[in-house]
Amino acid sequence: MEPPLWSATTEPSVPEIVLGPHRYDIRHRALVMAVLGLSSEQPSNLLREAEAHVAAGADPVELDAAGMQEDDEPASMVDSLVARVGLPLVVRVDEPTMLTAALAAGASVVAGPVAAHVVAVASTGASVMLTTAEAGEAIGVPRSQVMVEPGPDGLQQLRQGLAAQGWPVVLSTIGCHASGAAQALGIALGARILRTTDVRTARRTADVMAAVLAAREPQP
Repeated sequence: MEPPLWSATTEPSVPEIVLGPHRYDIRHRALVMAVLGLSSEQPSNLLREAEAHVAAGADPVELDAAGMQEDDEPASMVDSLVARVGLPLVVRVDEPTMLTAALAAGASVVAGPVAAHVVAVASTGASVMLTTAEAGEAIGVPRSQVMVEPGPDGLQQLRQGLAAQGWPVVLSTIGCHASGAAQALGIALGARILRTTDVRTARRTADVMAAVLAAREPQP
């Protein structure tokens, strides 16, 4: 039987997230990270999808460029998205040259860089999104700029105290973890970024949980 939601409520150990030039108070509020689908290769379709996510309440927007080739002009997509949506852009990359190009084009967050590049990325003012193991290599990088993405067993890791280890935690709520109940439990356990393709549901859940968590805080 699942324990009562509030019996496991965890406050994040980092009170804010820094995404490039943007700062977010996450003591109670979870951000909603909209994941752009790459089913279409037409940049105009990506831009329309990004705008729809923004209208639904996204905070950062993620472009998954992993596996793309430089000939696909990911930097051009990044530049267009940054100009159009006006929100922090997360770019998921797996090649150092694409990483550099994405940052030059205006990405605020890089997801998936190998640990050796973490300090170099953060020195540009960008933030990084890493696995739990990689985050331990981010020595000297402010913890508010290092988000941890635990993967498909995110809820289990949150139950084991991941949010207390000192990094803002990303809960991927795509597919089997897409329900509002799973998102609410993740927030109660300390997750402060909901990574999703269903922005409207996640925004509604995050807002309700923010109000509940704020109301539970002791009044002076």
